[in-house]
Amino acid sequence: MDNQRIIYFSDYKITNKKYDKKEILSSFLLKLVNIIFILIGLIFILKGNPSFISFTYYEVPLSLIMGIIYVTSATLDLIRYFTKLDLRNKYLYTAKFILTINEVAFLFIHLAQCLPGLFINDAPTRLIIGEFILAYLVPIISFFDFISYDYNYQTKRSYAYFSLIPFGIYYLILLLISYNTNITWNNYFDLSVTLKMPYPILDYTLNNYIANGTTDFSKGLSGQPIVFSLFIIAVFLICLSILVLHLKNKKCIKTYNIPYTGVSVHQDI
Repeated sequence: MDNQRIIYFSDYKITNKKYDKKEILSSFLLKLVNIIFILIGLIFILKGNPSFISFTYYEVPLSLIMGIIYVTSATLDLIRYFTKLDLRNKYLYTAKFILTINEVAFLFIHLAQCLPGLFINDAPTRLIIGEFILAYLVPIISFFDFISYDYNYQTKRSYAYFSLIPFGIYYLILLLISYNTNITWNNYFDLSVTLKMPYPILDYTLNNYIANGTTDFSKGLSGQPIVFSLFIIAVFLICLSILVLHLKNKKCIKTYNIPYTGVSVHQDI
């Protein structure tokens, strides 16, 4: 195999055929488990809060799109299992990577911004269960699935920046909804306060866009200017993307016995 092609790749799909029925089957089963969890989580959230508001929380639209991707991926696993035909492509791979990063990143945001408040103010049990499934179980399964089974592509470093796209689109849509409607959200940390955005760190009525002397570091990101919070989220998404690509490409190197030359994991980190 041409080492130069490996080191300076663009979207390099590994051409070595690796047909392992046990691995394909385990990949399919893990995807099936994730699909089931996504369905259960969505049902519980919509039962706990059966309104349009539910769809404005990041984990809900993210899980809906991820569910579609996982159904597609599971179908391709079945085709590969029975026919040895590998129909996976870089577009599906890239979409799965981007959404996996956003799911894992949101896990940490939810842990700090939402989970404590749900218990403090006795949110509906169904809502707590749904939030736990979509915000924690699904991202963890998605992460291990991507690292374990989506190693047939090596990835450019620039892919790390793609992870900013879903959250950027989500934030812009929220702004349009917030500025053009009278919709408000519950602040689970303080039910006496309503929010103009789903999460305190994004709420322009609680935090200023740019610092003007009201910054409160004792409140974490919730007390910071929104621009600062968005910057921290963006940096976190990019760093997490680079880490995941590094882990995934190590798996790729090991699986296909690709020689490592000391170049920082093939240009992607």
